[in-house]
Amino acid sequence: MVDEVTSHEFQSVVSEFIKKMGFSIESADILDDGSIDFHAVTKNPMGAKVYSLIRASPYSRLVDESDINLVFDKMGDMGAVRAAYITTSGFSESAVEGAKEKPISLINKYQLIDSIEKRGLLEDKTLMKSLESFGMGERHFQGHEQSFIISKKRDDIILYFKSKKPKNSKMSKPNLRY
Repeated sequence: MVDEVTSHEFQSVVSEFIKKMGFSIESADILDDGSIDFHAVTKNPMGAKVYSLIRASPYSRLVDESDINLVFDKMGDMGAVRAAYITTSGFSESAVEGAKEKPISLINKYQLIDSIEKRGLLEDKTLMKSLESFGMGERHFQGHEQSFIISKKRDDIILYFKSKKPKNSKMSKPNLRY
């Protein structure tokens, strides 16, 4: 999954998503931990450029408040008015609290999929296949991980959830709904 892919592949996937969201990417910097900082631009209604920093992190650890503070500091350095932090993992409580006081949107893999769905991008098979390769093609609903990938067959979904089962646990059949 994420650990087995290069930062370049992750950069391509997230770059495609950012472009689909209406941003232009001026540059992308790969950080030492494999995260990528995208320097993105949109235009306001008057036609002026609006700069944003979008950090995408492919690692599995929770993003914490110090990570949020680093993004906020970098925003100031580059003149960005807003930022987004996209992760294949999640955010600690302190990160969520820290971001409330800053113009930073936190986007975990489930929120990313919700955003894609709201914008009608689920039909973009290339984007969805790329996101699936990073474990980002699943949903979280009422505390349970669920597969929602329309392109997957029932047997593929069952195999996916069986592969996530700990070796010594007993798991009943997945509850599949159509």
